[in-house]
Amino acid sequence: MIDQPSAIARLERLHGQISSLQTKPRLGGDFYQWYLEVLDALETIFGADSNALKEFQQIPFEVDAEILRRLRELFALPDETEILQDPHYQERLYEAEEFLLAMLLDLKSRENDPPK
Repeated sequence: MIDQPSAIARLERLHGQISSLQTKPRLGGDFYQWYLEVLDALETIFGADSNALKEFQQIPFEVDAEILRRLRELFALPDETEILQDPHYQERLYEAEEFLLAMLLDLKSRENDPPK
């Protein structure tokens, strides 16, 4: 278990990294490193079976391959035609930003709670 000030500091750091991810290529190495760090932080802070961890894992940073296939079929797009996924990725980063902010606010609201 991690103490509350350390947990807050860790989530603040990860939350602060999102703005730099928004300027980098979609799903690059920096993103994956950040993503794994967030998963580790949420597991350490809230637990492996926590809703926080499960909710974050549900954020779909990639467009589902089946959806891309159906779009190609629907619009008769050749395989070599690129379907831009950057807007989807950016929206998911904003979703992650809001999620981490909510987790931070929850932790900060409990800062002055007496220990259990």
